[in-house]
Amino acid sequence: IGDKTLLFTYIVGDNQNYNPLKIIDVEIEDQKLIHDIAGNSLDIANSVKSKTFNGVVIDTTSPQKPVITIKENGETVTKKVFYDQNSEIQLVIKYDEGATVKEYSTDGGSTWNNYTSEVTLGNGEYTIKARSKDAAGNSSESDNSNYVKVDKRVILTSVSVNKPTGSYTNGETFIFTLNFSIPVKVSSDSKIKLNLTDAAAS
Repeated sequence: IGDKTLLFTYIVGDNQNYNPLKIIDVEIEDQKLIHDIAGNSLDIANSVKSKTFNGVVIDTTSPQKPVITIKENGETVTKKVFYDQNSEIQLVIKYDEGATVKEYSTDGGSTWNNYTSEVTLGNGEYTIKARSKDAAGNSSESDNSNYVKVDKRVILTSVSVNKPTGSYTNGETFIFTLNFSIPVKVSSDSKIKLNLTDAAAS
């Protein structure tokens, strides 16, 4: 660089982490020489003294793998399927203190979002993963996929009957219709219990 400065580059190798970083020797390959403007050669062995760079850290250590936790109404749980309509399901992720980039995915890693705080999970099926990166660009391992299903929909939406009012005769048949928000299976021996009130007696 200019007339008085030579620029050398150094590429950090795997698992190199030195603090302080110290230059102890300079070698010129193929016995090439460095000359000044008068033609004098530089005596590398005697002219270049060791140099220590205090505070220089070459960081190749990856952040710890994020830890994924699922909470139901603030309590940590291990179950993966949630149906209670009164429950609040949250995704909580703990990252390494040195992580500067914190991301999570709810679709198995197809798309990633920045993580800033707890994430509330609505109805749906999720394959949750998490990853991070530190200031030096080192990436963590991704946490193992966590499957979670949340379905807090009202299953039985309505009940209707073919003849809700009127006069009825002995042996008359009524047809009740139950409407559900999702497909259901009903066993052959299922029964419906009716609570009847005699209007004439009231």
